[in-house]
Amino acid sequence: MMKHATVLALAACASAAHAATPDSGTITLYDTEIIFTEGPNVGVNPTPATSDFTGVQCQNPGVDCDRFALTLDLPENLTDVFPSALLRINLTWENMVPEVGEDYDMYAYDGDGNLIGDSADDNTTVVNPRESITLAALGGQSEVRIDMIYFLTIGSTYTNTVTLDLGPPSEDADVDAFFEANPPPEGLLGFFIPADQDPVEAEARSARSGGGSFGGGLLLLALATALGATRRRR
Repeated sequence: MMKHATVLALAACASAAHAATPDSGTITLYDTEIIFTEGPNVGVNPTPATSDFTGVQCQNPGVDCDRFALTLDLPENLTDVFPSALLRINLTWENMVPEVGEDYDMYAYDGDGNLIGDSADDNTTVVNPRESITLAALGGQSEVRIDMIYFLTIGSTYTNTVTLDLGPPSEDADVDAFFEANPPPEGLLGFFIPADQDPVEAEARSARSGGGSFGGGLLLLALATALGATRRRR
């Protein structure tokens, strides 16, 4: 998070809290990425995070921020098979004035309003700025609220990408049985490819995470209407 001497000068631009576009979404085993955006954004909000669901850092009205309601709907035994599964939240933007660094902060809360992650200490740079939060992805259904704080913004538009990274399966996991017990929605065909066998995906993951390759697997989706029809005819 960058601190700026011009914060007070822009305080008059403050606006009410509002929602991102879209303002909610669900991550599942077969729908592993959500992208939402908002902008152009002008405002100043240097308030700190609090541990309750109505924290002052994103309190409507009068504070500059967006909110996104995330639902996780994952198999109960997810971490038995993928013990290092992660939820990656990456916010990027282009500064309205290239030589002037704008700044956002992110805070993540669980369904009870407890602060479970933040990017307030992330190092924001003028070139390729970003904020990120990484959370453990747990099995079952849960809710996460993501607050995007306009710490200092003068017209930028952000893009936020939320990704489920399964990571590598445990050595003794029966991956086939796991996916057979949790089949894809009708019309989709899902299959698992370890990251070390898919260098293209490994490189894409490295780019999404801001650098540094991390191991894991990818759940690929393909339209399988024809395959489904073939199976039904047999």
